[in-house]
Amino acid sequence: MSIKWLYIAILLILAGSFSSCSEKEKGEQIPFTLIAKGENLDVNAGISKQDVVIRSQEEWDGLITVMDNLFAETEIDFDRYIVIAIIDEVRGSGPWEFAITRITNYSDRTVVSIKVSVPNRIAYQKENQPYHVIKTQKLDNRIEFKYVK
Repeated sequence: MSIKWLYIAILLILAGSFSSCSEKEKGEQIPFTLIAKGENLDVNAGISKQDVVIRSQEEWDGLITVMDNLFAETEIDFDRYIVIAIIDEVRGSGPWEFAITRITNYSDRTVVSIKVSVPNRIAYQKENQPYHVIKTQKLDNRIEFKYVK
């Protein structure tokens, strides 16, 4: 084996080990509590697709008003908790699977995993807009939203 190929092999091994370091970082699973989940938002209300992190009662009151008070819990202690709301686009048929499945806290960020999948049951021909709203412990990290299938 020539010295050139030896250098290339070493570089490839080093590159592979450095690139996988961040993937190997173990994150802490963060529990959360359901506040609201469904697909029956008023599609005429004009609520756009969004991922929202709510950190104050004023922001929360605004979402409550826009979503027509669909929530099981309306008083949140924002000194201890945050609310995460995901609202999908208006869909022409449903039901769609649209849910926060996991919150993983890493040293530099928190990842909210969201599952979106096409209906696996008999679809109905009615416009709908899926949403999922949860409460979790207060998180100081930057929050990223990751959509998975």
